[in-house]
Amino acid sequence: MKLIKVQHHLAHVYSVAGENGLKNFVGIACDGTGYGSDGKIWGGEIFDCGEKDKRIGSLEEQIMPGGDSAAIYPQKMLFGLLCKFLSEREINDVLKKFYSTTEIDLLYKQYTNKFNCMETTSCGRILDAAAALLGFCNKRTYDGEPAMKLEANSGNEGYGLKPKIEYHLADALSKEQRYILKTTRCINIT
Repeated sequence: MKLIKVQHHLAHVYSVAGENGLKNFVGIACDGTGYGSDGKIWGGEIFDCGEKDKRIGSLEEQIMPGGDSAAIYPQKMLFGLLCKFLSEREINDVLKKFYSTTEIDLLYKQYTNKFNCMETTSCGRILDAAAALLGFCNKRTYDGEPAMKLEANSGNEGYGLKPKIEYHLADALSKEQRYILKTTRCINIT
């Protein structure tokens, strides 16, 4: 058997493609965290898989305050996400159920000084933040726990939510591939 080295998230995509006999395809990897080929932390990637494998998109990079500890304490990931969208007062209102005022101040200092803060495109970490926000999981005790608790507490109703996708090499997509991505209703592409 021949050994072929493949990037972690690309391997996820190819395992599904192999099970379904696909040759040229666009694949989406929704994962926790793992190193990307650019040295960054990936986990929400879109690949154009054909003659040459290309990473053509990803979820927007998010800050992981405390690095890997944000995977254990999802409210840290929630803090990193909220810093992009809310005022300090609004964030304090959300986080006071998890942290004291002193702890929130320390998180702000860590975040603003970018001390032990990593960026990630991880889909799993975004799901972790949602699980924390909704009160389903505040400490991960096993792999995938926040996302599993989020799923277990979710209904089947669609809310029309669309993640923000950052595109790399979007021009490399064929007309058909762009159509497929547009009609999946999970991302916006122009």
